[in-house]
Amino acid sequence: MMDNKKLMDAIDSLDNDKTYEIKQAAKATREAKNEDAIKDKNSSDKANVVLVVIFIILIATAIFYYTSPITKEKEFLLNESGVSDNGNGTVTMFAPEGTEVVSVNDLEKIKDNIVIEKEFFDVDGKLNFLVKNKNSIDVNNITVSTVFYNGLDKIIAIDEGNINVLSSGAEQYLTYTETPESAERYEILVEVDNSSQSYKSYLKDVSFECFVTEEEDEVIIRGKNNSESKLDLVEFEIVYYGEEDKILLVEHAMDFDIKRNRDFELNEYISIYDEEYKEIPYTRYEIRLINAYSYIY
Repeated sequence: MMDNKKLMDAIDSLDNDKTYEIKQAAKATREAKNEDAIKDKNSSDKANVVLVVIFIILIATAIFYYTSPITKEKEFLLNESGVSDNGNGTVTMFAPEGTEVVSVNDLEKIKDNIVIEKEFFDVDGKLNFLVKNKNSIDVNNITVSTVFYNGLDKIIAIDEGNINVLSSGAEQYLTYTETPESAERYEILVEVDNSSQSYKSYLKDVSFECFVTEEEDEVIIRGKNNSESKLDLVEFEIVYYGEEDKILLVEHAMDFDIKRNRDFELNEYISIYDEEYKEIPYTRYEIRLINAYSYIY
């Protein structure tokens, strides 16, 4: 291969016309390359502009979809008069009443409005509380701890009940399965952590009705998720009453992962037994919708 010095000597040996032609050819080559580079840059810039426009359109569409109000007529299939021929069953649904307007950040006031409205021991000797949300907002992460004392006023057990989300005006029972037989008294501590907002309630977006089988030993709960969101959980309470309307036992029925605008069905036996599996007679029962929520990831 010819080195640089020889190449320069060869160029100098050419006559002026040849040198001029070489220089002109080199100049034309450089200009052609520059023109191609400019064309490539312009094409790249146009492609980038197109991508930016498409991205803006997609973002605008997403914002419109998630912020535009969705109007849907709800059909509540609430049977308030009873679910069985002999009148033993009733269905209850809650609506906010007597609630106090509060700020999401006012944790002390929110906690004060989570109240215990009823306390009783069931047929198994377990302590039960009826917890009600008297706030104007849904409340997340409620913990009701109970400290049990013996006759010497010493702590013998601590148990806690947790509610993931309690809708405004709603109420539900908590059962303390670790209630000791020797407990003489107990103290209650209510704690609320509403800052995380991990759960969104759709209690008012669930409709349901109940049917009793011909044998009258089983109740069928047929419901629908009327919301535009998938529900991670729907929960019902079955509250059994005895003489003088005394609550005997509270049981739960749940369904999971219910897609938006979809039906669901639960089959529950309506017989109750004590810890020794002896059947307990009751006078009536209530089926209460207490929870319907989605977990916010």
